[in-house]
Amino acid sequence: MALLDSHVFRGLASFVFSLAVVLCPGRSSGDVAASELTVELGVSGVWKLGHAVPARITLPPELAGQAQYVVFESIDGDGVNVRYQQKISGVSSENSDFWMTVRIGRNKTPLSVRVYDDEPSEGEPVASGQLLGDEVVGLPSDQRLVLVLGETMGLEEVVRSSVEGGASFTIAQVSQAKGLPIDWRTLAGYDLAVLSSAGDELINSLTEPQIACLDTWVRRGGRSIVCLGTGEPLPEILLKWIPGEVEGLINVRNPGAIEALVPTEFPLRNLAVNRIGFPAGEVPPAEILLALRSGNQSLPWWISTAYGHGKIDVIASDLANDTLAQWPDRNLLWKKLVGDSLGANRGDESPLAKNVSDTSYLGYDDLAGQLRATLDVFGGVRVVSFGQLAAVLLGILVIVGPVDYFVSVRWLGRPQFSWFFAGAVLVAACIALTWFYLSIRPNEIRVNTAQIIDIDTRSGDVNGSLWAHVYSGTARTVDVQVVDNQAESVGATLQLDWQPLPGRGLGGLKSMQSLSSGMPAYSVIASSGESNAVSVQGVGVPAAGTKCFSSTWLSHTEIVGQSELQELDVADQLSGQLVNPLSVDLREPALFYHNWYYSLDSRIPAGGSFTIAPDRIPQGITRRLNRRRVIDDADMITPWQPADRGNLDRLLELMMFYSAANGPTYTSLHHRFHHQLDHSHLMDSDLAVLIARVDDPWASVQVDAGGQGGVEVVQETDRAWCRILIPVKPPERELSRFRADGSSR
Repeated sequence: MALLDSHVFRGLASFVFSLAVVLCPGRSSGDVAASELTVELGVSGVWKLGHAVPARITLPPELAGQAQYVVFESIDGDGVNVRYQQKISGVSSENSDFWMTVRIGRNKTPLSVRVYDDEPSEGEPVASGQLLGDEVVGLPSDQRLVLVLGETMGLEEVVRSSVEGGASFTIAQVSQAKGLPIDWRTLAGYDLAVLSSAGDELINSLTEPQIACLDTWVRRGGRSIVCLGTGEPLPEILLKWIPGEVEGLINVRNPGAIEALVPTEFPLRNLAVNRIGFPAGEVPPAEILLALRSGNQSLPWWISTAYGHGKIDVIASDLANDTLAQWPDRNLLWKKLVGDSLGANRGDESPLAKNVSDTSYLGYDDLAGQLRATLDVFGGVRVVSFGQLAAVLLGILVIVGPVDYFVSVRWLGRPQFSWFFAGAVLVAACIALTWFYLSIRPNEIRVNTAQIIDIDTRSGDVNGSLWAHVYSGTARTVDVQVVDNQAESVGATLQLDWQPLPGRGLGGLKSMQSLSSGMPAYSVIASSGESNAVSVQGVGVPAAGTKCFSSTWLSHTEIVGQSELQELDVADQLSGQLVNPLSVDLREPALFYHNWYYSLDSRIPAGGSFTIAPDRIPQGITRRLNRRRVIDDADMITPWQPADRGNLDRLLELMMFYSAANGPTYTSLHHRFHHQLDHSHLMDSDLAVLIARVDDPWASVQVDAGGQGGVEVVQETDRAWCRILIPVKPPERELSRFRADGSSR
């Protein structure tokens, strides 16, 4: 009987299980699909902690038409779980790959991905995948990183070798077009991109979003080296980047100028060089750093040009051709080519290594850390120092100790009274401290922001970077969004995410400590609307604490006026009419050109102008950046204090021109995390840079306390600086020479 009951039970169980499978096919297919969902981080598996990371997700082909949303669960720099959510688009059964952008704040932390066929809040995932802790290992946030499309052309010969300044770097090589992401933010952690037209098959197979990704990254301040091979025609993106026309190959028998560029004992012979021509009778729109002789011709071989706020170096030969590939000192040539992008101007000089130890007590060794510490200072929040707290505790001990003894024993002669006296003192102290704590802790939400806006007057392109700190007196969850305030802006694309802190300090990316304090997971949700705006929802802010955010955006604005500036024939200086190209007033403006800066009026109104006379004498750029002063016939530099938290304007200025200010030795801090903001390379171009503060911020942060009605949001610090590119005409002497020659080749 027992055996019969067992068989009946098993049969009934099998029937129920089969019925469940039939009635729930969606759940079953999801379980099967979960094992097929794959996730790849970075470019060729290379990515950096704290920076935007491209995640390529591959769906099973049968889910390509069903999947609607994806949720990527990561962890931020404070150890709090963060969910990135976006709508899936552009997938099909033939191509089921898609990209999303995330940030990862801790190494060796399990990550998960879930795909839904409806709103994530309304259903179960149809597929899921997970990356185990051992699979989540990124590079340090300050690691040098080079993107190579196609062949490395021998660049690997100098990887992790000593270049100018002792820098080392890692190569992320893209060998197939599908390996390049489509979001320019995922390239922000790269120091350099290297392309070769010899790999035109790879470059020509890039999609429009991938080309736009590369192009936008360079325009925002990225640097690229383009090597010209023998392939024809040139890919579209290279036609935009090369400041001239490629007119064919010439065999240079004796390229001695290259041998003179590096210390070598090995001669070069018979090098294929692309002839690059410029419009006849015009000054070349680029700087020719090295030219080779072939007969009576001068062939530009190394050309440097500004592209937006970035820089492109064009090499007229393929560094992978047989002549250079067999040259024993090709690695020395590479060191010379990449030294400017990966070496001294990025803050790796040996003096800095000695100075950083002096600032280790601060908990940061990067300007990003000082920026974060500065924005953490709120004028409406009173901070109690450790010394003040120690003084209060010492005072209580004195009262319940010697004072209690003197009053109870020596004066009143009633030792038993000591119990009542000490108890009353402690109760009163608790009440007083509670009242004091509530009085210095504001109930409202307070916000500090800083932003740098880059504007190119030639194209009207605008790109910005913003940092925001949100303070709350009580623990609460908030929703945060960044909005564009400019009515003239067109097609604004804004992004928002948590703000990383490089280093080993408390809350740093290298710190193993978690500051989550039980904070709930929050979501970073990409809008599917035309603005592509991103909001952060349900983020927890601890009591009397802050949560830090960073934002970037792209837009286009109307230029209301163009400047007419020209370089003088002597002294490398300017004259002409400087025009405010914006519809807002410019405060505290300064004009930079080459190694000079011009002090201007304290305010230039919207559309207003300022005349720079030929006899106006500028000052050296370090007079402004390092605050050089002459005191008692001695040239003195105002020292920079890495611990200073009260000079936000100067800090932003140093971030914009770190190398020009000799930042490593001057600040004793690195500038690696936001290195793309350092546009000191523009000092070598034929562009003037106008910096100024604006009263009305270009973008603003909106904070919503959700269901907690009546909570006031107070905007405290809100500093916005513009960096405006202005073209400069060449000197009249140079113009006359090229007009007389009838050619600029």
